[in-house]
Amino acid sequence: MTDPADLRLKLPTNVFTRRFEEDVVLLDLDSGEYFALDPLGARLLDALVSGKTSNEFAAGIDGEFDVEEGRLRADLGALVAELLKRKLVEQAAPAL
Repeated sequence: MTDPADLRLKLPTNVFTRRFEEDVVLLDLDSGEYFALDPLGARLLDALVSGKTSNEFAAGIDGEFDVEEGRLRADLGALVAELLKRKLVEQAAPAL
């Protein structure tokens, strides 16, 4: 099975996002459930919808936070797995 941190993802058509200063809220229009992301989660979501994986995002911000790289990658990977589980992101079609 592919590591979620290595997947290219996109927002499903039924998920609406709204930015509030540095935070982002995702709303699943089908279920009515919402999920809030803090500033780091919001940056990750921006990277994901622009075509990066969470591992690529982690490599790009390495050193910005006082956390070891392995922990950062694990935390971001866990967030991606949660977003996938809640169907707030989905795997993008592979590039041709």
